[in-house]
Amino acid sequence: MSQVKGMHVLWMLLHVLGAWTVGSAFQTQEGPVVLFADDFERITQASTGQTAGRWFVLFRGSHGTKQGWNNMENVWTDMAEAWKKKGTIFACADLEDKKGALAKRFGIQSTTALYFAEGVQYEYQGGATQDEVEAFLKGGYKDAKVSKVPPPLNLWDELWMDKLAPALSTLKELTNQKLSLMELWKLWILSGVCIVVGIGLGARMLR
Repeated sequence: MSQVKGMHVLWMLLHVLGAWTVGSAFQTQEGPVVLFADDFERITQASTGQTAGRWFVLFRGSHGTKQGWNNMENVWTDMAEAWKKKGTIFACADLEDKKGALAKRFGIQSTTALYFAEGVQYEYQGGATQDEVEAFLKGGYKDAKVSKVPPPLNLWDELWMDKLAPALSTLKELTNQKLSLMELWKLWILSGVCIVVGIGLGARMLR
């Protein structure tokens, strides 16, 4: 029991130290922190311990936004400074950056706000007013949709999402059509080659 308490205290100390370090790094930066796909995990540590503090990230998408959220970026800008002093860092990220890497990682396409805290992620679904966002941060998030933070995409994930999954989906559609035996044979050979290449790349990554 004492060992468990010791680990918990250690985790809390790392969390506080990480939050202080990141907070200091962005102390001179005004407004929300701008995150990119390449540095998202390194800066937020969202899926690797969250020792960089609490992050409230507004993911901007090109596939529409929630009703009444057109003003959300202004809310983020207005609240960023005050909440930085309280240990919560407001940030923005573009879902289309690096061929949609963040959209694929988090499984979102339209504008979404995720709160990374307590080792998990909470989805904000309230309105675009400071009062509603503040109520969420002061405890309302505990009643929000919560899920495990997905890790960054690796080479195999990107290969599957960008190449293999679409190819197999197309193959399935084509096999439902009336094709000759030779055409079907060629399609299955092509799919087999794609799978072999994918497995080979995955094996190289694991070495």
